[in-house]
Amino acid sequence: MQLVNCVPFDRAEMLERLAGDTELLDEVLVVFREECPRMMKEVREAVAGGDPELVRRTAHSIKGALLNISAVPAAAHAGELEALGREDRLAESGALLDQLQSEIERLQEALSEQTAG
Repeated sequence: MQLVNCVPFDRAEMLERLAGDTELLDEVLVVFREECPRMMKEVREAVAGGDPELVRRTAHSIKGALLNISAVPAAAHAGELEALGREDRLAESGALLDQLQSEIERLQEALSEQTAG
């Protein structure tokens, strides 16, 4: 799935879901930025450990967190990783995990600019 040209997250959509509450938006983004590295570490460990159910659950959690902040491109990769866990196809997960990491790095950069601006 190639989503690199898409914006990493949709601030306007997220703000709309939060009824225009910019303070809440900032709080949610801060929590996400703090939790994201831990979630990515967990999914990498689950893949390395060969545990498809744990991959499915952790990728599902990551996908939910990403959708919560309207980060559709990264959420799509997390959803694909979730499916690989569900289907016990972890041998195919390496490149996808790298794509997810790359998209999350792009997202984190955009979020840094968002909070700095």
